[in-house]
Amino acid sequence: MVERRTRGAARAAARPGDLGAAIDRFLTHLAVERGLARNTLEAYARDLARLATHLEAAGVRDPAAIRPAQWRSFADALEREGLAPAS
Repeated sequence: MVERRTRGAARAAARPGDLGAAIDRFLTHLAVERGLARNTLEAYARDLARLATHLEAAGVRDPAAIRPAQWRSFADALEREGLAPAS
């Protein structure tokens, strides 16, 4: 379940406003409220950890501070790695 999340950003400090805390809350919501399968939760955790790493490298540590430019930058980085838009 949620305990099997990937290490790193998805397990970051649990202070309000932190990306890691927001990711933990979202994954818990998906597990408890939505009842998603373990494999689905693990995939979400990997993707969100990757996003958090990208955002933190750009100096963004608060989810409320994410701007459209950071979303575009992340999408561009994924495209450079060869991922299709549907990935």
